[in-house]
Amino acid sequence: MTKDQYIRSKTYEPLNVVYHYYTTHEKLNHKPLNPNELFIYLQTNGYNMNDIIARVFEEYDKKFNIVALLDQKGNLIKYL
Repeated sequence: MTKDQYIRSKTYEPLNVVYHYYTTHEKLNHKPLNPNELFIYLQTNGYNMNDIIARVFEEYDKKFNIVALLDQKGNLIKYL
C-alpha cells in the first residue's frame, strides 16, 4: 500500500485499511478470511472495531508520516 492509497482508504474506506493490515502483517498468525468473515469474527469475539481501527491507523500514520490538516475549528480538511 502506498501513502496515497492509504490516505484514500483511510478517508473513504477505513475497514479496507484494517483488512490490508490483517492480510499483510507478518506477525499475525491467522487463518485466511475474506473481509466479511474477518469483521464478523472480530465483532462476535468481543473485539472493539473502533479500537482496532485506531491502532491500525496509528501504525500506518507513523509509517507514512501522515499529518492531518485542520481548519480553525479543528475539523479535518485533508491528510498530508
